[in-house]
This record gives sequence, C-alpha cells and structure tokens, in this order.
Amino acid sequence: MLYCCIYASHQPISFLGHGIPAVFYIGFGVFFLLLTLKRCRHVEAMANKNHHQMPYSDVYPKEDPLVLRRAGYVILICSFFGLIVEATGGMRGTQHGILHQLAHESMYISYLFVGAIFILEQRLYPYAHRYALSFTFLLCYCMWREHALMKEDMSDRRIHMLQAEVNFALFISWAYSSFNTKSLFSYAVSLGLIILNGCWLMTAGLAGSYCNVTMHMVAPLFVLEALFIASGIVLCTVYFVSSTLHDIKSEASGSKYSTLPISGSEGCELQEYSTVDDEEHGLSIEVLQ
Repeated sequence: MLYCCIYASHQPISFLGHGIPAVFYIGFGVFFLLLTLKRCRHVEAMANKNHHQMPYSDVYPKEDPLVLRRAGYVILICSFFGLIVEATGGMRGTQHGILHQLAHESMYISYLFVGAIFILEQRLYPYAHRYALSFTFLLCYCMWREHALMKEDMSDRRIHMLQAEVNFALFISWAYSSFNTKSLFSYAVSLGLIILNGCWLMTAGLAGSYCNVTMHMVAPLFVLEALFIASGIVLCTVYFVSSTLHDIKSEASGSKYSTLPISGSEGCELQEYSTVDDEEHGLSIEVLQ
C-alpha cells in the first residue's frame, strides 16, 4: 500500500527511490567495517601471542575469495531488486514509463558491474573490486551532479549536489586505497564514506517525501551525520582494538606501515619480516623479527 501511494504521486523525489539504495550502502559499509575490526583483533591477538610487532597491512593482504563472492552475489541481488522497483514504479502512471527514474536505474546498473567484479576477482587481479568501486563512484558522481542540476527547488538541488560530492570523495578514497593497499586509514575512510553516502541518500528521500528541509538546514544536517558516523567508527575501534595504531617508517624503503604493537612493547625499528600463515582466517601475516 505504501509503495502504491508513493509512486502514485507525481513527486520528483520518492522515498523508496532513495531509501532502498541507502539501506544497501549502509549495510555494505557496516559489514566490511565490522569485518575489518574483527580481523584487527585477531592480528593483535597473534601479535601478543608471538610477542612480535605485526603490521596492520596484513589484515587485508588479499581479500578472502569466498567473502568477495558472497558479497558480489548480494550486490547483484540488491541491484536487480532496486532496478525492478525503479522500473515498475516508473510504469505506474508516469508519462516517461520505464525511463522515469533513469538516473536511479543507471546507478543500479553500475553496481551490477561492481557485483560482477566482486565475483570474478579471483580470475582478474588482487583488489580489482576496489578499482571497480572507485570507477563506479566516479560514474555516480557524474550522474548525481547532473541529477542535482536539473532540480528546481534550491534545497533539493543542494542536497543532491552534496550527494554528488560524497561520491566524488568516494572515488578519490577508493582510488587511493587501491593504490596503497597497506593503508588502514584510507580503507576505513572509504567504508565510512559509503555509510555517509547511504545516510545522506536516506536524508534526501525523507526531505523529498516527508520533511521540509530549508537551505540553511542542509549543510548542518550533513555535518552532523558525518560527525555521528565518524564518532561511531572511533568508538567501535576503541572497543574492538585495544592497542594503539601508529606508523613505523622503514629507512630502507621509506614506506610507512600501520602497526599493531604488543602490550607493553617499546618502539622498535623495522628490520625484517617472516611470514606466518593463518588458514582459519585466510590471512598471510608478516611477523617482525
């Protein structure tokens, strides 16, 4: 009944059109953030057990193919579902028919590509899914920017323009995460931005269907949502990971590695690594000698 009521109206913005992908974004970001925090705890436990200092970069040396395949299938199913909702919604009482929400449909089609890369990564190359996410968020930036420029209401236009800017930030963060796969910070920021993208998309749906958001409220709402998400990530990190993360600089290579020091350990220079395989969690961990 709610579905019919929302799509029967000729409002330029529908809550379902924003709410459904928002839930997908938030679910994706939260899942991989919690998975990363869990692996942090495991790496920290191994560091304390072996009395060695261990680089955090080994938490994600290469993503587990099983996790990627399952995530890829979920992305495909969710994208198909969203695409069907948008297409059938456009066919109900709109003059443009199936193309009524072409911008939203284009977004779902781009994530079909991402889901396929997640599934096929084992046959491609490591971290291919990060490159696919970076490319897709660039496409989404172009789509959301043009979608924002067509809006007549100023607050609605500004909300969608901020949506486009979040997608551009995601393009940059995932591109850097693909380039520097050892960076904990860039990976966590990328996932946090995905959650922000979902929350702001939900805000856009509520503003267009139920709430009256004026121009002077747009930026404060965006800032508050970003601060709320950042605070949540920090609190979860403090709860799940007890050791302090810091960087050690290798004099030989000049590169930086995020590390998990053992409890009560003193700072030490980066010397040499040996590899320890953890078959249970699918990790190959380098141990500092």
